[in-house]
Amino acid sequence: MTQLIEIRVPDIGDYKDVEIIEVAVREGDAVAVDATLITLETEKATMDVPSTAAGVVRQFKVQKGGRVSQGDLIAIVEAENAVAPAGSTVTSAPVTPARAAHVPAASSTPAPQALFGVDAVWLGAMVPKRWARRAVTRNTIKRQIYTIGSTFEPRLALAAHVVRLRASFDRKQFVSATSEPLKQAVRAELLHLFAQASKPTVAEGVQ
Repeated sequence: MTQLIEIRVPDIGDYKDVEIIEVAVREGDAVAVDATLITLETEKATMDVPSTAAGVVRQFKVQKGGRVSQGDLIAIVEAENAVAPAGSTVTSAPVTPARAAHVPAASSTPAPQALFGVDAVWLGAMVPKRWARRAVTRNTIKRQIYTIGSTFEPRLALAAHVVRLRASFDRKQFVSATSEPLKQAVRAELLHLFAQASKPTVAEGVQ
């Protein structure tokens, strides 16, 4: 069953009206459990707020520069057969006949079910903290993934694609999240990954 799960700001201590300094996803993005949704900044530290469910972001309720407190709604994620975390609100989403799986009566094996149904190209990005420890670096890389991914979108299969870079980005090597060497390193790996995932063009097929 498809469910709509509300993702809210978790317990952040005594802080209230905390500023959102980075937004890592947008409506339509595929997200995994623990994927960063937003980054908050207090007087003492920055903190990433992760998704507590895997699925597609159907509604995104906050924006960069806004302020949130504990319990505020961040996003609504559509997930398949999800178990909502404590404190989350869940509602059932209708399944249209066009997306309903058809299983022949004579078959005893159920048709395989995707985690969530898509009829377009969806991009998700994963940049683990062990690869890029600063939130601003991770979010800069994610934005670059979405930007480059959009140029390959016409050649990608109609499915959910989660991009996970293999390289690590050491702060000693890349001193700034907006440095040109970092952008070039990320771009080179993204071009390689998307080229592998893309469908060949007619010209490429002839060669």
